[in-house]
Amino acid sequence: MSANLDLLPTELVEHVCNTLETTDISRLRLVCRQLSEKASRSLEHACFKSVSTSLFPESLNRVRQILQHERANQIIRSFTISVPRSFPCEEACSEHFQLVQTQGRDNLPLGILQRLPGNCRKALFSAEANKALRELFTDGSLPNCRSFTIKGTCDDETFFPTIHGSATDALLALLSHVSESRRPIEAFTLELLHDEAGALDPVRIPASCYRNPGFTEAWGGNLRELCLSFWDDRNLDPIIGLIASAVNLTKLELRTTTYTGFDKILNGIYAYNQSWEPPLRQLKLQRFKDVNPGGFLTFLLSFRETLQGISLSYMTLNSGSWHQTLFTLLHCHLHLDSIYFLLLCETYPDLNYRVRFCPVESEDLPTNVPLNLDSWRHISKNLVIGAKGLRYEGPEVAAVLRYLLSTSHVYDPHRSIKKSWTELRGSED
Repeated sequence: MSANLDLLPTELVEHVCNTLETTDISRLRLVCRQLSEKASRSLEHACFKSVSTSLFPESLNRVRQILQHERANQIIRSFTISVPRSFPCEEACSEHFQLVQTQGRDNLPLGILQRLPGNCRKALFSAEANKALRELFTDGSLPNCRSFTIKGTCDDETFFPTIHGSATDALLALLSHVSESRRPIEAFTLELLHDEAGALDPVRIPASCYRNPGFTEAWGGNLRELCLSFWDDRNLDPIIGLIASAVNLTKLELRTTTYTGFDKILNGIYAYNQSWEPPLRQLKLQRFKDVNPGGFLTFLLSFRETLQGISLSYMTLNSGSWHQTLFTLLHCHLHLDSIYFLLLCETYPDLNYRVRFCPVESEDLPTNVPLNLDSWRHISKNLVIGAKGLRYEGPEVAAVLRYLLSTSHVYDPHRSIKKSWTELRGSED
């Protein structure tokens, strides 16, 4: 063996040496061979359990080489496709600046960037890349892979929107493969926020990709975890289709950067599938506005028997909604063991109020809370609470919710107005 034992943990070295000292010399070769095989398998699992690729030929070819290795192909459990959020050449940057100056950044129509001549020194999604992705998704590749992710990557040197089409084509290839092969995908993540979100053009994703029997059967029957991060709410049909088709979800995360109307998504889901009621255990919602309390509470009550964890942040509900939400979680969701609330607001005819969770004054921020918020206080090992948020994990969720119902209030930070929910309901009457 040529391994450098100095790099191994001391406990492992001692164990190996003790084994060799007590082993007959005739069996030494067998012991070394067994050790080599076990170490090789462990290294293979560590190296190939999760594989990622970009849409450039070099990266796709590297993945092809990995998949040609029979054991590595069997080991892969999660597969990630990364799409860049910036232009990789100066010519594209120059043309982009010209378009921004003449039309304005917000007036660039979807798809305009992918039509720029010379927008990329190497085509981000060429016919070669399309063929390579389809080969990865078919022909016996990734037989044990059950988790797929499409996400944007950050380039620190430039800060330009992604060329439209790369993530769209990757998603189209994946959805088409699910429809054709009915691969049992158990977890899917679409992580495209703000700058890199421009890579997804929902107009180019036809309904036939997620409304056909093959896709509905495979997606709905196997998917357990769905995490979607998006920003453009001009066409939510693909997002709604992916959610409404997943009837066996145990984890759902939805995040936007434009404060999308949550009612629009809810109405779309139930219009697509009136009986949508998955056995959800974990729910995370971030940056939604104009949330109707009736529809939102009906949505939460759909998971009253299964929900174990809920995370709500940067959300705006109509008047009185958060009080109703806390009351519903306390009395109807008896299996909760984790809650997380951050920067919640309520809308009233005269102004917007923020929800404050406890009447504490400003104090030094705990060093282990990575948020620039004031008034955080550690109540216990499992509970961190502040004026703007709360995080708790443990068996006493009901007690925490009762505490919130008794101490929470709303306030207007601009006019220094603070009111309890009782006062607000009385003024409305």
